[in-house]
Amino acid sequence: LEVVAKAVKQLQPLKVVMNSGYLAALLPDARILVFDHKALLCETSIAHLCEPKELLSLQLRESDPVIAASNGRVFFFHRSMAAWFSFATSSTEEELLLASLLGTKDFEAKFVNFVESREADPQHFRELCSQFPSLRSLA
Repeated sequence: LEVVAKAVKQLQPLKVVMNSGYLAALLPDARILVFDHKALLCETSIAHLCEPKELLSLQLRESDPVIAASNGRVFFFHRSMAAWFSFATSSTEEELLLASLLGTKDFEAKFVNFVESREADPQHFRELCSQFPSLRSLA
């Protein structure tokens, strides 16, 4: 990834993140490029979602980019579907689902809190999980 990182630096990215052998770069024109150690895996744009200056974070879930915008929305790009999915963490179920997508360290704690909470809506959670192939087993 060092060779890729040096090449990406010439594009003057706004943000660069590396995770598990992948590198993602947000460019000033709102494109996101994702590389592995050999090649470009994905090129997408967030221009229709938010301005690059509104981006709070860029993360990778495996090789799929995940962004958080200043308007409270989180966008997850699914490479095999070539589509962005959006979340607004307005409910406990959505917050839990987002934590599982981002791979946050407090996922277990959020899951326990969800299961024990009175506001938990298992049906809503199952419906959310069923929309993602990697989470369908939770549905």
